Amino acid sequence: MEKDRDVAVLSTIQGKTTAKEIAMSLDLINNQFHRSLREKINSRSTFDTWFKDTAIISYEDGKAVISVSNSFARRLLARSYAPVVDGILQDIFHQPMSVQY
Repeated sequence: MEKDRDVAVLSTIQGKTTAKEIAMSLDLINNQFHRSLREKINSRSTFDTWFKDTAIISYEDGKAVISVSNSFARRLLARSYAPVVDGILQDIFHQPMSVQY
């Protein structure tokens, strides 16, 4: 039920301009992003180690910027989890997204 609500809200985020609206949109996007990652990554320890502290900090014009905890995590995520992250972002934004960590 919560997932359906988030998806419905995510579909209305385009055109938001105030800082509060953008922050609320990012919260919803990150909730969906983490929920989808947990579903795709079967190991809780893997999620907690590599994804728990990630956050989408911006998105615009087909590009998502994801914050990570350190440069090692950035390299590992880009190398080992790119297809998973790309697929989830495409599901959330309904378009292919380039990713910058």
